[in-house]
Amino acid sequence: MAPLMRTGLAIGGAVLLTVAGWLGSAAYVGSQTEAALQSLKAAAPDDGASFRLTRLDHQRGWFSSSGTADIALADDCSAANGSDASGPLAKVAYRISHLPLPSGLARFDWVATPIGEAAEELIALIGPNSTIAGSGKVALQGEISSDFAIPELTRRSIGLKASASAGTVRLDRKTIFLDWKLDRLTMRSAGQTAQVNGLSVSIDLHDRQLGTGSYGVDIDKLSLRDGTVEGLSLLTKAVVRDDRFDTSVATKVLQLDVGSESIRNLQFDFAVTDLDATSAQVLNQVFRASCGFQQMTADEQSRTRQALGSMLARGMKVGLRKLALTTEDGSIDGRIEVEMTPSKDDTPSLVKQLRSSGEVSLSLKRLSNEQREAILGLGFEQSQDNALKARFEISSAALTVNGKPQQGVDIAMLVEGLHSADLTLASMLNPGSQSKKPLSDALTAVLVPAAPVTQADLPGDIAMFVERRDSCEHFAGEDGYDAERAAFLTKNIVELCTGSKKQLIALRKKYTGNATAIAALQKYDLDLDLRACPGRYDPSAWTGCVGSRELPGGDGYSGGYLNGKAHGLGIYQFADGRKYDGNYSMGVRHGTGIEYRADGTIALSGRWDQGKYIEP
Repeated sequence: MAPLMRTGLAIGGAVLLTVAGWLGSAAYVGSQTEAALQSLKAAAPDDGASFRLTRLDHQRGWFSSSGTADIALADDCSAANGSDASGPLAKVAYRISHLPLPSGLARFDWVATPIGEAAEELIALIGPNSTIAGSGKVALQGEISSDFAIPELTRRSIGLKASASAGTVRLDRKTIFLDWKLDRLTMRSAGQTAQVNGLSVSIDLHDRQLGTGSYGVDIDKLSLRDGTVEGLSLLTKAVVRDDRFDTSVATKVLQLDVGSESIRNLQFDFAVTDLDATSAQVLNQVFRASCGFQQMTADEQSRTRQALGSMLARGMKVGLRKLALTTEDGSIDGRIEVEMTPSKDDTPSLVKQLRSSGEVSLSLKRLSNEQREAILGLGFEQSQDNALKARFEISSAALTVNGKPQQGVDIAMLVEGLHSADLTLASMLNPGSQSKKPLSDALTAVLVPAAPVTQADLPGDIAMFVERRDSCEHFAGEDGYDAERAAFLTKNIVELCTGSKKQLIALRKKYTGNATAIAALQKYDLDLDLRACPGRYDPSAWTGCVGSRELPGGDGYSGGYLNGKAHGLGIYQFADGRKYDGNYSMGVRHGTGIEYRADGTIALSGRWDQGKYIEP
């Protein structure tokens, strides 16, 4: 009997110890909960914007706690924006049961009520019934999850009515997940009427700091006064892939009806990929901390230069991956991509790195022969299924459409623009640059494209020179295929090109301090005064002029001459059908140019140095 009693006492003691430990853990969880709340209250803003707790009133008990706290948005940029975003947004009343159970460490209920300016604006919009309530738990691993409910909202004075909605949220130290669904939202006013049916919002971030994960919005049907949208889906993704960062936005619409027009299966996919992940993270951190690059310290400016230079040197891709739609008249399917290839010497250069390609396919049912011929004249080809297709590739040296190099396409302005951008980029990225322009202004100039300069923006005498010189170079580059044509070209070259060099020198001197004017004049060759070369070929007379002549063996050359030798822009036509179109210097290839095979395809494209091909 005694042994049995001792066994019973031992078991009872173990049970009592277990219960005591369990009850004691409730107190420990309670203390840790209070510490976590106090930590949120004391936390400093994290690089630009974050939520923080204010006016925390926490009452801790042995098995449960309760209290209230205000939630505010801490924004270091409020002063810069002329606003005060740090005021309270909502007051949260909560009750926490921190007795550990198999389902989790703690359970809680909460109610959030808007306060301050947010409450005034919200009450004015939807009325006093604007609280949000929910309940959740803290898992054994520390993940916090909660459901929430938003009551039906009605505001007849502004025509707003939203059905009751609900959702869930989960978060831990690194991730956050949110899912919210709203059955119906209606807004009616004198200017517009809109009804949304089946709205879903989802956020699934794998790393809150990096912003990687996905954001999604789905709408079953959107009805507006002038049309309807069915099956709208918007999905944004951001992922880190090894040492690269990719982000994309995919938009889909099953049916879009506007008036008598109906569009089906609309798809629009945009992506920025292959960004250097480390550089992207640095730029994101500095952007948030410095109010959008507007208030950077010297250290932040240095970090931004280094990150931007590294990102551009390592390359990236920006593109419209997919644009597709179908109508009663046919369909369109296409894509376009701009790629910045990796730099060979770790120095970013738009001229050397930029490439672009794309393709489009048109399947049109109601198309007259004239319309079809007009589209074919733009470079499209007709496939076996009667679709009109075109694909293109652009580099700083050539434009190719459907695999065929385009003759007479002048991309000099594009190249000059890229050269100018490279100079601006080098000035911005070089810490020792003499430029006094703030880095924030330089970033804006690079990231936000400026409006193109038109002749209306130029001084009158420069606008007249540009028009005259462009016409001069047009006629100088044409082929005098017969005597009548040659006479016509010679007449125009003499009228438009004579004195061009002298005028160009004078204008550059006159507008030395005018960056816009100098940029407009930069593309023109100063070494060649374009005029028709006189009479038959004479090395002593053919200098500083444009002419054409046949060479022994059936070859031919048309272009600029200096001291009787090919100089400046010119075209060399081989007897076997091959051709070189590009720059010369005293009789040899020097500068940018393209060499074509006899079938018209490109054999070499890039730069020559004194007759030697040096780079693509």
